[in-house]
Amino acid sequence: MRIKDLSSRSINGSKYLIPKYIDWMKAGGSYNNHQYGLIDSAPSPYGIFYNKTLVQKLGLEDPYELQQKGQWNWEKFREFSKKATQDTNGDGKTDVWGITGAYGKVKAFAEQLVYTNKGAVDKDSSGAIKFSLNSENAIQALQYASDLFNVDKSIEQPIPEDASKEFVAGKGVMYAGFSWELGGLKDNMKGQELGYVFFPKGPKADKYVSYTPFGNMWMVSKYSKNAEVALHIMDEISLNEEGRKLSEQSWQQSYPNKESMDTRKQMDKSINYISYYGIPDGEKLFEGIVKDITEGKVSPATAVDKVKPQFEAKISKLLEESK
Repeated sequence: MRIKDLSSRSINGSKYLIPKYIDWMKAGGSYNNHQYGLIDSAPSPYGIFYNKTLVQKLGLEDPYELQQKGQWNWEKFREFSKKATQDTNGDGKTDVWGITGAYGKVKAFAEQLVYTNKGAVDKDSSGAIKFSLNSENAIQALQYASDLFNVDKSIEQPIPEDASKEFVAGKGVMYAGFSWELGGLKDNMKGQELGYVFFPKGPKADKYVSYTPFGNMWMVSKYSKNAEVALHIMDEISLNEEGRKLSEQSWQQSYPNKESMDTRKQMDKSINYISYYGIPDGEKLFEGIVKDITEGKVSPATAVDKVKPQFEAKISKLLEESK
């Protein structure tokens, strides 16, 4: 059941105040300007963990400081990653990488680059559902991922099965992942100080944003006999701003320093939604593109054109079935 115009909808004189709900809910739980999902808390953001102890040891600029100055962009990130990739024991082989990889491997890493450069897989610049990986913004991001992997070789190679373990072992300065991974990283990296920052801003971006395809929402079944009442109850018991304050209190106990805590608070207000996971085989097709541009060294435009017909067919079918 869709939630009709929550800004003015009322039951027994009580209005549903949609402005009090988070933007992620409005974007991720809506379709064709109708709201279907309801949640009062943001999902876990996706960002970049870094080993502050190793950063200091290698004489690198701190990513958080660059972020706060608005300089944590693709140019600085690439420079940082190249400097962090080193042969520290002099045997002629890289033993410390700028980036060990990501939760979701290089596929998820490239995905974040696309979206944080104002690109998308399944939406054009107006927000209409359409295959969009061939847009200028998306191709630029895929080329950047290719350059990090093939030209700079600052992403660990061969691609590890579990990049977080490589990060824990000190084989890399950065690891991309969800905020909920912090506890496990802290437990396994005693004596090492951690930091957490946004993905770097792409050239087309105007601010730092975290993107995620995952997050829970409540939805009322169209078969419900008491849908309006259920929605009213959910609206009444949602904690909203009070819940966000409680979350911040819990973060105070878990985040290792004020810098990472500050980033986490910023992220809570800057989480956007990745929707293409709803396309059948969408992840698999995107993963194929990333494999082509990294391991296969295929140009991004060629890799995208290869799967464009399949993506478009699946999007068309999905839209047809949703009518």
